[in-house]
Amino acid sequence: MVQFTAFEKVQGFLLLLKAEIVEPFSAQYYPHPAADLSGKTVLVTGGTSGTPPPKLIGLKNSRGIGKETAQQLALCGANLILTARDEKRAQKLVGELIELTGNTRIEIVYMDYSDLGSVRKAAAKILREVGHLDIFLNCAAKGYCYPPVMTMDGHEEM
Repeated sequence: MVQFTAFEKVQGFLLLLKAEIVEPFSAQYYPHPAADLSGKTVLVTGGTSGTPPPKLIGLKNSRGIGKETAQQLALCGANLILTARDEKRAQKLVGELIELTGNTRIEIVYMDYSDLGSVRKAAAKILREVGHLDIFLNCAAKGYCYPPVMTMDGHEEM
């Protein structure tokens, strides 16, 4: 009789959980890769932040809802515009998305939501260079709200 370690038992359970729950749920709610968003311009915020989930459940290279959303939209052929504060994280994200999806129509617009001047500059750049958005998905958020932190413009960070 084969004996399994505790780790192997947990890993087996997680793989079963992925096959029986995660994948059917994902297929039901994520856009199907056959959905055609070619020619659609989509702005996604929050792609470079978050905490990676456990790799055992199969969400390879995941960071958060913004990245997962961007990945699914890239699979559908969308022209992606992703916002970011950190250039290093943004470049890494673009490389991962291109590798995972094959979609090279991905741009980064640098901005910091805590600085409204930065947001205005980014919006003007998008308007000037792209002209319009077909879809806007705001996935950026703070993971905690206490204690309150004020931005340089005097607003509470969200």
